[in-house]
Amino acid sequence: MTAIVQNTIFISLCNHPTPDKYSACYQNTATHFGIPLTWIEYNTEPYEGHYSKIVKTLAFLKEQPQSIEYAFFSDCRDTIFAGAPNNILTAFNENHTSGVLCQASKKPAWLTESGLRLIQKQHTHTVNAGGYCGKVVEIIELLERCERLHNAIQQEDESDPLVCAALNPEYCTMDKERILLEDEVLFHLIQTGIDVDCVNLLKSDSAKKVTAAFGNSIPSSDRYPPFSYSDRRKIHVDSFDSIGSARILHGFGLAHDTQYWECFIAEMMQYELTGKSTDVSTIETCQVHFKMF
Repeated sequence: MTAIVQNTIFISLCNHPTPDKYSACYQNTATHFGIPLTWIEYNTEPYEGHYSKIVKTLAFLKEQPQSIEYAFFSDCRDTIFAGAPNNILTAFNENHTSGVLCQASKKPAWLTESGLRLIQKQHTHTVNAGGYCGKVVEIIELLERCERLHNAIQQEDESDPLVCAALNPEYCTMDKERILLEDEVLFHLIQTGIDVDCVNLLKSDSAKKVTAAFGNSIPSSDRYPPFSYSDRRKIHVDSFDSIGSARILHGFGLAHDTQYWECFIAEMMQYELTGKSTDVSTIETCQVHFKMF
């Protein structure tokens, strides 16, 4: 079985006082490309830390009918879509074999070099918990393991092999109270392979074929606009600033500026169709090109 629109769900949650504004670019690009979004929660409860995403996503997925076999989770604040569902699902089917496929990330600040070396024995990159996809049954397995690990860390239960790593500053510099609020730290602990039973639960999309996280600037040259997408494509896909050919794009704090995202997507699509960058010297020109795709 492969992922198709009929058996796939695109999900996120948004607990924010102004959810429409907070998730505007995520929703606008989904609408533009015809991606059906399903909200796990939408401004129904206060934000409780990143770990709350695991609990709520897990409960939501367990309620889905058997006909929903695949899920794509994304953070909504700083994620955009850059292609239609069929483009995303084709890339997924061509690049996914097993496990939960996550955005690749650079080494986070809380992970020590020793912790990173453990991960690198199994994986090319650490993962970013802000975007992942896979079979629903495998995502549930991953999130259940995160939940068990969270509870074991809370109780300092060292019968869980990952607890020792979580509370050992040789591997993780984050204190216990902060770990209990985070989702990504739990993903990284699972990536270490210390618990051999879950070593294959997580895979990183290191080639950035489906979903990509990148740095703290819009992927471009240092000018607004044009965005020089063709120049960006020349950067090796392992670069944290590169987006590869992914159609789900995640960049911290970037997606609030709708007009710049429209420009960037327009140039990206134009380049992929023609091999040439669009000469976009004004925002208005960018927006015209964006509406073409």
